[in-house]
Amino acid sequence: MENLEQLDPRRTIIVCSQNGQMGQLAATVLNLMGYRAVNMLFGMMDWNKAHVAPRDLWDGATGYPVVCEDEVEP
Repeated sequence: MENLEQLDPRRTIIVCSQNGQMGQLAATVLNLMGYRAVNMLFGMMDWNKAHVAPRDLWDGATGYPVVCEDEVEP
């Protein structure tokens, strides 16, 4: 409860999780409690694709190939 008291209810809270699912749940709970909260759609996975150079993206678990959309040949 102490952490909630640190949030300013007059400001919008941007919630982020790994893939957006837990972020949506957290934003919903915060909204029900009277805060203005929005979820960052698709979470950090989508943010990384939009803002991090493809060569710097996490390459996945060992043994599992990861292909970025801009690397796929037509």
